[in-house]
Amino acid sequence: MNVFANIRVALRALATNKLRSVLTMLGIVIGVAAVVALMAIGNGATASITEQIEGIGSNLVTVFPGSFEHGGQRIQAALTYEDYMALEQHVERVNAIVANVSQGMQLTYAGNTVDVQVTATLPAYQQVRTVEVANGRFFLRSDGASRARVVVLGSQTATDLFAGLNPLGRTIRIGDVFFEVVGVLESKGGGGFGNEDEIALIPLETGYTRLFGR
Repeated sequence: MNVFANIRVALRALATNKLRSVLTMLGIVIGVAAVVALMAIGNGATASITEQIEGIGSNLVTVFPGSFEHGGQRIQAALTYEDYMALEQHVERVNAIVANVSQGMQLTYAGNTVDVQVTATLPAYQQVRTVEVANGRFFLRSDGASRARVVVLGSQTATDLFAGLNPLGRTIRIGDVFFEVVGVLESKGGGGFGNEDEIALIPLETGYTRLFGR
């Protein structure tokens, strides 16, 4: 039996069992569509996670304090500025090391309030976390040395707090302490690793001595 004869037999069988043929074809179409949809969802999720990781730094290592047992009690350890200095002096083959101290706090301006993560850090944070300043400037080493009350806001924090006003040069209150806004970051978006746009950054030394009381 040649190819054309086979085709005629197949068409005749399809015509004889129309409902079964339609259901079979429908099942195949649905199956293929489901596989394509799952692949698209998987690829989209992978791309989203990859983008988030690259956003916070794909070659970033974060060190957190741990805890230990003493006298039957679990004690939470702490990292100190001296620990940071030891890492800075002795760890090789790294581009930058940055110390951070973070705490959820309330920011206030002209009756508007937002609750965000306030992070006291060093100027190298900009390099380590790959953040760019959209307006104004990032704080400097001299700001930390003088314990200057300056703050750089995430893009969403600035939008929520100032509602369209230019934040630069304006004074906000963080907790009970007043700070001058010197910069606003470009938007990075949020995800499973937190929202980089809903932050406020201040010099590390300022955070220790003026805000966190550590």
